[in-house]
Amino acid sequence: MIVDMSTIGPDAVRRIAAALPPGVALVDAPVGGSTGAAAAGTLRIYAGGADGDLDRVEPVLAALGSVRRCGALGAGAAAKLVLNAAMITAAAGLADALAVAEGTGLDRGDAAALLREGPLGPVAARVLAGDGPPAHFGIALAAKDLDLAVAAAGAELPVVRAARAVLARAVPDADLSALGRQS
Repeated sequence: MIVDMSTIGPDAVRRIAAALPPGVALVDAPVGGSTGAAAAGTLRIYAGGADGDLDRVEPVLAALGSVRRCGALGAGAAAKLVLNAAMITAAAGLADALAVAEGTGLDRGDAAALLREGPLGPVAARVLAGDGPPAHFGIALAAKDLDLAVAAAGAELPVVRAARAVLARAVPDADLSALGRQS
């Protein structure tokens, strides 16, 4: 049994499974959450695979956090791309919202507080690091995840592509929270 916890996309998961010797099963189980969640054992784990295989590995995965069964092999990877595409595009949008605040004369700190209190509060809290802790999610990894989402979607994805362009202008080894500081 192999459990792949990386964010690689559903096609890559299926390619890995096809390359395994007979009798070796694969579960894809990428995680959501950052270093704090990993240390606390509160990661969100998006698992894909055959039911019997998931039954075997779920007790081990549960020690790391909450397990969400997403479906067949590759579904965990697909779920992670969906969530990351939403979070990263929202982060880029929040950076633009701060630019609107500055352009209209609204105090940046007040605008950041409003964003943290609004419907995008969890994302705002994570990416407005100038006003809180860093997101612990590198720009290069975020860009890789958006590239995987575009490749997997088979659709135009104009908002995801726009967010990817924002990431391309950021420092590659910076944290995603840098977006909130560059507006």
